[in-house]
Parts: sequence; C-alpha cells; structure tokens
Amino acid sequence: MKKYPIEDIKAPAYLFIDDKVIFMKDNIKVQKVSTRLDVPTSHNIKAGDILTDQAITIKGSPVAFSDASALFDELKLVKGAMLPKKQNCYIIARVGADKWVKWTFAPAIHDTIGSITFGANLPLGEHGWTVYPDPLDAEKPLVTVEETTKPTIPAMTDAGKFMLRCLGIYGSGDDAINFDTSGASIDISLSTEDASNDRLIKYGKTLTDISITAKFKPRNISFEDWQKLTGIADTDEIGKFTGVGSADAKALVLRGEKQGDYQFTFAAARCKDPSATFSPKDALMDELSFEPLGDEFGDNKLVISTSEADFKFTETTNTSE
Repeated sequence: MKKYPIEDIKAPAYLFIDDKVIFMKDNIKVQKVSTRLDVPTSHNIKAGDILTDQAITIKGSPVAFSDASALFDELKLVKGAMLPKKQNCYIIARVGADKWVKWTFAPAIHDTIGSITFGANLPLGEHGWTVYPDPLDAEKPLVTVEETTKPTIPAMTDAGKFMLRCLGIYGSGDDAINFDTSGASIDISLSTEDASNDRLIKYGKTLTDISITAKFKPRNISFEDWQKLTGIADTDEIGKFTGVGSADAKALVLRGEKQGDYQFTFAAARCKDPSATFSPKDALMDELSFEPLGDEFGDNKLVISTSEADFKFTETTNTSE
C-alpha cells in the first residue's frame, strides 16, 4: 500500500496572489475547464474531438480583507480595459506529514469579486481567478507542480475588521442625510467579454461593465429624512433623464464609526424601487437597494478607502453616543 493513498489525502493549503497570501475560508477549489469540438465522420459517427480552448479556475472565499489590491483592484478599471493578469499565483498545500507541494499557475485574471458584508466576521463572498493560455505560446503549461518546503505565513490581523457598526451618509453639505443601519451588504459583479487571438485561443477578458448594489435597512433616521433618502413619496417626471453628472445624483457613503475604519463611497447612487411596510407588527422601513452610476464617464462606481475621522451625526435628533 502506498504511504499516502490519494483517497485519504486532506490538503490544507494557502493561496498566494502576487506573492501575497489570501487567507481562504474552508476550501480552495481548482478546476480545469475545457471546450471541445466534436469531429464526426461522413456516416455521422463521432470520430473524436478537437480541443478548442482551456482554462483553469481558482475559487474561494477570503476570510479577511487580506490585501485590498489583490481583491479589489479591478474596481479602478475603466470600461473597455483588459483585466490585468496577476503574477506569481500559486498554492502551497500540505499533503502529508512534513510533505508540501506547490502548484504554480500561469498569470491569472481576477474575474469574480465576491460580496462584502458589514457586521460579519467572515464578510467576503467567493472570489475567482482564471488562468488562460499564453497567446504567444499556447503549449506553455497552465500549472506546474513541484515539492516544496513549509511556507512562511504572515499573521492574520484583519479578520475582524468588518465587525463594524455600519453608518451612512447620503449627499453632502447641508443637505446630507446621516443614518445608522442594521448592517449592510455590497454585491459586485464584473461583466466581461472574452479576448481571443487569430487562432481563436482565449487569452484574457475585457471589462464591459461593473454592477454594484448596496443593501441595508436604515435606522436612527427621522421619518422626513427617510422619505428624502428613498424618494418613495416623490412624484418623478416620466421621461426625465438622470445619469452621470446630474445634479440630483448624490454620493452614498457606508463606513464604520471610528477613524481608520473601512469606508465605501458609491458615486451618483440612487435608491432602486424603494418600499415600505405599513403594519402593526413589522417595521415601516424595508431594506433599501442603492445602485451607483459612477463618475462623469460612468467609471469608479465604488471607491474603497478608510475613514479620516470619527463619524458624527449632524442632526440634533440623532446621536451616536
């Protein structure tokens, strides 16, 4: 019997992107995906198939912000840009006592960005990277495997940084509306098109759009401000255009309470299909969804930064104490 029969191997592993470790929840899933074209003969018997393209996907849910550039750099891209390829991507896994293996991937494209949840100790949804063939050398391996030594892993210091009170600001100046929330989630989706060379080999992806939705239930807000925030009682003009650069397109900020907490700024955000529940048992204020339109070019819909000062409510009827 082999010392380590494959059916019994458990492989705890670390994922590195740009040589920086991304701590993952539970599992890291690696899959080779192939597209094949059937080749039938004249009497319609399948003779075989031709491999037309191939890629490797890497998927997992980070347990911490880890490295913002590795997880969210694509939010800075403009539409039409090629998704950049991340260098030095590899997995180091333990497959036996004192036995480690290293899977080194060709440069990978970060094409799936998971959701972000305030108030959760495991706040990040599934992220995905795709490894495509080199268009100038399609025979170059997508992954190479070798034995290695135990990796040096830095301390995980930011796993709890989203256990935050989530506060919001809509608009600016004297018209700004400040409010509390019962937590918030941010959904992020990248829309892409495949990029192919003259041999129709897929080698990358082009960004066509970024869709972002922020969801939360407002709290500690006056009834009047809630109506302004949602626009639920406003009579909108049919045929009126609202878009990037419009005067009524305001920024939405979701952030922690303290200086240095994470802050998310949604450019030209508006409430989508607000609703209210009139009931003796349920709260009046339903969950709200805000979608950003972006800057004057429709880009930079979401900017991630840290707060420069503690949050202070401007309304005298509200208090952060």
